[in-house]
Amino acid sequence: APPEAVAVAPPREAPAEASEAPPVKEYLLQAASFPRRKEAEVLRAQLMLEGLRTAVNAVRRPNGDTWHRVMVGPFAEKAEMQRMLTRLRAKDIAALPIARRAERRGERGERGERGERGERGERE
Repeated sequence: APPEAVAVAPPREAPAEASEAPPVKEYLLQAASFPRRKEAEVLRAQLMLEGLRTAVNAVRRPNGDTWHRVMVGPFAEKAEMQRMLTRLRAKDIAALPIARRAERRGERGERGERGERGERGERE
């Protein structure tokens, strides 16, 4: 007699782990970008006097020029960043919002001193 056929269930895939959290984001504002560091430092000082956390990041563009970006933040919450954006725009500062993956303490991303990607919002 021929052997009986036995149905075999396909192997079950392991369920996706619920612990895989989406990447943590932080939000920044690029307040302005200047070709000369001195100009960037003047705006940074004005913003610091208002109690804002600021930084100046030097970014080399493909044509070899270096621009100095005045950054405000980071902000943990998008709503907090939006409030600051409204505040800066009320002062005629056309800030640009930026979201990026948050760096962990001690971690330095490839953008470190170079600043954010993109060349939007350059002031000439």
